[in-house]
Amino acid sequence: IGGRLSGYDAPDIAAGIHTRIWARSFVFEDTDGNLVCYVVCDRWIVSNAMFGVVLQQLENQTSTQGVFTRRNLALGATHTHSASSVWSQYGILQFQSVNTPLSLSDSILASGIVKSITDAYEMSRTTNGYLQYRVNPTASNVAAPLGKNRAESAFLANKGDPDFESYPGKSAAFLHINPEMTVLKVTKEDGTAIGMLSWFGVQGTSNDQNSNLISGDNKGVAAAYFE
Repeated sequence: IGGRLSGYDAPDIAAGIHTRIWARSFVFEDTDGNLVCYVVCDRWIVSNAMFGVVLQQLENQTSTQGVFTRRNLALGATHTHSASSVWSQYGILQFQSVNTPLSLSDSILASGIVKSITDAYEMSRTTNGYLQYRVNPTASNVAAPLGKNRAESAFLANKGDPDFESYPGKSAAFLHINPEMTVLKVTKEDGTAIGMLSWFGVQGTSNDQNSNLISGDNKGVAAAYFE
């Protein structure tokens, strides 16, 4: 609270908390011992500069030393526009956050990501489970479309292309967005749910530019409901 928010063109100062901001990590290992970690952060973006900080901190830990590299670690963001500002190697993003070079919020973010990865890695050492994959037609049971295509004219220029004709969101009823949500569910061997990864093309802007509250926005709230 008191720091800048990133996401909208006019950065605002955080005055309170709507929802907490989290980093959620998933570590997967196949029967051949190949390991991969996927991290979802309640942030606008996770910059390459932040990636480097996280990797260095993981390498400095005895428990994760030599485990994670750029080949098996992915840091993603929910793209909420209501989280603390972003430290980046790119000037236009740095301008919004005016962090030089690392703000307190960035240091907390890095340590939080590292702790999330470490906890997930330690859990993966003792937990076996399953992955379940499905695609859900989210828009089939709602009264109104869940989003809008921001480049509709460019999208419609693809008419006639085989990929366009087979695209589930080509209908104007869905405002030319993909109505399907892809979900990867992680369970223990006894069927107990551990977590879910989902992909759906919607902006993290349910809280608009007039809000000055830190928030995970729609995806953060959805994750909290699941948990």
